[in-house]
Amino acid sequence: MDDFSPGDDPAGCLARAADWRYFTSGGKWYARETNTMPQWAGSCWYYLRYADNLNAGEAISKKADADWLPVDLYVGGAEHAVLHLLYARFWHQVLYDLGHTSHPEPFQKLVHQG
Repeated sequence: MDDFSPGDDPAGCLARAADWRYFTSGGKWYARETNTMPQWAGSCWYYLRYADNLNAGEAISKKADADWLPVDLYVGGAEHAVLHLLYARFWHQVLYDLGHTSHPEPFQKLVHQG
């Protein structure tokens, strides 16, 4: 596949790879999943962009990272503690490993409600 750009299909760019997506096995037709990211993935690093939302060249500048992160308080309900917080920590640690943030953890304190 030459074009992996997002496009307009909510099923994702892999949905355009029809030869790969649809196949037969044992005489039955199958379709592969094309949505490769969980729904929470897009919102798992928004706090980086809030801290540096006018920066078009990188997720967050070193100055904004130093000035604004880590987030001092995270307040969330059960779904946030289990899903969003888990994914946010995962993605943040990936970004930390890649050098995009200098903080190994995204949040200093969690307050669970609900």
